[in-house]
Amino acid sequence: YDITSLLKKAIANDDLSVLYQPQIELATNEVVGYEALVRLRGDKYPPEQFIPIAEANGQIVELDRMVARKVVQQLATWKKRKQRIRPVSINFSYGQLCDEDFVSYLTTLLEEYGVARKLLRVDIKESLFVNDMAKARSFVDELYKAGFGIAIDGFGAGYTSIPRVMQIPVDAVKLDRSLTEGLLAHASDSAATPASAASVVDAAPAESAASDVATGVTSATTNPGVSSAAETSGAAAVSSSSSTASSAFNTASAAVTCAADEAITSLINLVHEAGKIVVVEGVETLQQLEICRDKGGTRILLLRAALA
Repeated sequence: YDITSLLKKAIANDDLSVLYQPQIELATNEVVGYEALVRLRGDKYPPEQFIPIAEANGQIVELDRMVARKVVQQLATWKKRKQRIRPVSINFSYGQLCDEDFVSYLTTLLEEYGVARKLLRVDIKESLFVNDMAKARSFVDELYKAGFGIAIDGFGAGYTSIPRVMQIPVDAVKLDRSLTEGLLAHASDSAATPASAASVVDAAPAESAASDVATGVTSATTNPGVSSAAETSGAAAVSSSSSTASSAFNTASAAVTCAADEAITSLINLVHEAGKIVVVEGVETLQQLEICRDKGGTRILLLRAALA
């Protein structure tokens, strides 16, 4: 009840903020777009808590329309100030399928503010195609015909047939975090002094005024310490049987990691063969960024957000 009441007040008072997460082109290290992330002011509840409730009680329609309006207004502001404009992605959830006029609403909104349709991308969860394939496909076709960019979010989580999803007219595919978290975590653990991936990209547009963009970079904190003489001595006293067990465990872990890496590489190749862009989320360090390059990823979403 507390979250429902809070959402009702936030929607009525326009008390929502939108963060812009940079999307980086790996080939050039340049920002090529943003993902819009909605937040309740004060961050009392994270999105993973209030979004499901908004979907369940029907508030998601008003919530996402408000986010769409804020994003279009921001795009119009950048255009008015003659700043470089990059496309912005907004999320579309299952609860919004009941909003049959959503595409019409977006079209009218963009015309009102004089913003091109190509500057607004709609991210659709892969799970939507499980809940109602026919309706979800109809919605995608409507977006496509209207000229909007489309991306599938959470791809590869096993909800639907991959070849079937590849037939959907989308521009980009965002790999599900369950596929990439282990890979990226392994990169962080193996880095002695991980540097921020944001250090090699122009994540916040230089032409943006300070009043428009306030950024904060999250850097990795994995820094192995130097073992003391006592610790080294103690380590040498470990029994040979323990060492053997540890070695076997490390070998098994390496085999699992290798198999996961191969699966991700195959999935990325499949997406590329279908002529779609591959996006990897949660990249934080230079080591993670290089792994994304090695695996053939096209773009990454940094763990960095700009508040406009």
